Amino acid sequence: MNKILKNSWIFLIFIIIFLFKENIYSWFKPKDYNFNYLKENELDYYKNEYLKLLEENNLNNDFESDYIFTKIIYRNTYNFYNKLIVYKGKDYNIKKDSAVVTDNSLVGVISKVNKNSSEVILLYNDKFKLSVKINDTYGILECKNNELYINNIVSESNIKINDIVYTSGLTNVRENIPVAYVESINISKDKLTKIVKVKEISNLKDMKYLIILNNKESNDEL
Repeated sequence: MNKILKNSWIFLIFIIIFLFKENIYSWFKPKDYNFNYLKENELDYYKNEYLKLLEENNLNNDFESDYIFTKIIYRNTYNFYNKLIVYKGKDYNIKKDSAVVTDNSLVGVISKVNKNSSEVILLYNDKFKLSVKINDTYGILECKNNELYINNIVSESNIKINDIVYTSGLTNVRENIPVAYVESINISKDKLTKIVKVKEISNLKDMKYLIILNNKESNDEL
């Protein structure tokens, strides 16, 4: 009798396993992580950062540039504030001299485009020069001794401390992107020009994700 009951239990367990084998298998099967879901969330983050940039600076989405979200993949410790590499290149039709921004301001421009990556020259690179404007005054932003200055500012210019510096639109970089703010103003020895020292808006140390305002047309050979 006991043997019959034992065989019946074994048979019953076998039937249960057969009927629910798919469910049982799923308990032990390694989970397939949904990378598409993660990617969609990452793109949503990028999109929100871009829309925030437009809203904060009273810009709209109707301008002749594509915006491309990217991640920093390399920064040299010895050239940390001079340049970096981002994970987008010819594969995304990135153009040389395109503006590179955070959600707050411009941090550099594309200086070189590779197949799957691009080099960004940052504000503190001694080769970086950018046409900018402060109110109705135009000048050239460049770095000297690890400090940012705007040159060619006449002494009569109406500039005050904390005024915002914007891109001028006189080069391939589009107009009205915030770059820096005025930190100090001094008059040159000849009294003809102002020495305008500025400070970057974005923290160049903690950047991880950037936005490329890609130029649609460029005469540069990549």
